[in-house]
Amino acid sequence: MTPSTANARLSRALPLLLAAGLLLLAALLGQQPSARYLLLGGGAAGLLLLLQQPGLGLVALAALSFTLPLTFGTGSEVALTPPVLLVPGAALAWLVDGLRRQRLHLPNSRTLRPLLLFVAAGLLSLLAGNAYWDPMVPRPDNMLLVQLAQWGIFALSALAFLLAGALGSRERWLPAATWTFLALGSVVVLEHYLPPLRSLLGWSSPLMAGRSMFWTWLAALAAGQLLFNRRLKPLARFWLGSLLAASAYTVWFQMNDWVSGWAPFTVAAAAVLWLRFWRRNRAAGLVLILVLLALAAILYPTVFAHAGGERELETSWGGRQVLYRAVLEVANTHPLLGLGPASYRHYARTQWLSVGIRRALYLNPAVSSHNNYIDLYAQLGLLGLGLFLWFMVEVGRLGWQLAPRFQDGFAAGYVQGALGGLAGTLVAMMLADWFLPFVYNIGFPGFRTSALAWMFLGGLVALEQIGRKEAE
Repeated sequence: MTPSTANARLSRALPLLLAAGLLLLAALLGQQPSARYLLLGGGAAGLLLLLQQPGLGLVALAALSFTLPLTFGTGSEVALTPPVLLVPGAALAWLVDGLRRQRLHLPNSRTLRPLLLFVAAGLLSLLAGNAYWDPMVPRPDNMLLVQLAQWGIFALSALAFLLAGALGSRERWLPAATWTFLALGSVVVLEHYLPPLRSLLGWSSPLMAGRSMFWTWLAALAAGQLLFNRRLKPLARFWLGSLLAASAYTVWFQMNDWVSGWAPFTVAAAAVLWLRFWRRNRAAGLVLILVLLALAAILYPTVFAHAGGERELETSWGGRQVLYRAVLEVANTHPLLGLGPASYRHYARTQWLSVGIRRALYLNPAVSSHNNYIDLYAQLGLLGLGLFLWFMVEVGRLGWQLAPRFQDGFAAGYVQGALGGLAGTLVAMMLADWFLPFVYNIGFPGFRTSALAWMFLGGLVALEQIGRKEAE
């Protein structure tokens, strides 16, 4: 059977399968009404659509990951969220579609080698950490499940990146996912100004906007299109400008005491603005850096007071230093491979942490480092952290190399926006485990938007494939 014959048969069978599924779902709901059956039916229908158009998986992730207020319990401290199902579902559709078309292959990109090695290093650290687990450290009965969940966050993040690179190269899907995210992001911002909208939609504000990656990538992608996409119509420019202004007011004034909100947001937007100057005139780019540094020095006292700086310095920053020291002390016993995914929390809980800096006090704490870099070192050691940093360098290098190839239209805005998003992400990682959530802290709820950050970075790989095809 040829691929075209298989596609034709699947296309003819799809309406029948959907009709049969709807009839079965109606029968089940008639016998026993349940939201689970509705979810099961919707998932089955979605999977059938993905099998026809795997690229819809990117749009679904952009649309549903942070708007679908569902959580699936596992009977442990780990609760699953929609991206945990959407990413494997899209991967399955991509795999089946590739086998059916006899064109299944990974994107040709230098970013994939360190990424795949990073995921493999997570498994190696898991095995090693369990092999040399200290018998004096209490080990929960469900520890292996939690460790696999933590490694699952690493693997699913890498899979979201890979899928964006593979599916986004089919040109329409990457723009569709980006504009979908910006459109729904506009609704999230709007609900901060129209509280009745929140109750009308049934959305929970912490679910929608309490994640640093949401604000970081909203700023980056909107600024990228606004400043670099010269094909935008005036109405679209007005929308993106209004979105940036409203978002900036939200994070700078309504959530001014949340550094993980306004700091990465500002860095992402400022990075895209700097790229605009740098691409047009390098001297202007250097001048802009000097101006931004001068403004930062002048406005620092005002920003410090506006963000509740004295309170943050006495509590949050003092507590962070205590946590950094505690995590590094236990992780330094196995610096090469780390203690294993999710393990350092239990090692640190065996320590009695007394008064730290100023008013920070932790007694037998539920420890989380609140820093992605320290998290990776503690869990995966120097090997895992080194591979991750190698991957991030390759992503930044790819974006920088793609910029001269795409100088107009959506692709130009996307490349520069992704570079700004990368800069904001690197800053956010210093403030908490926003990009690779620690399963005991930000965890799978944070994966709702960290998965989007991975997907949008993977979009650079998609543009790399498109540029290579055009060159050939």
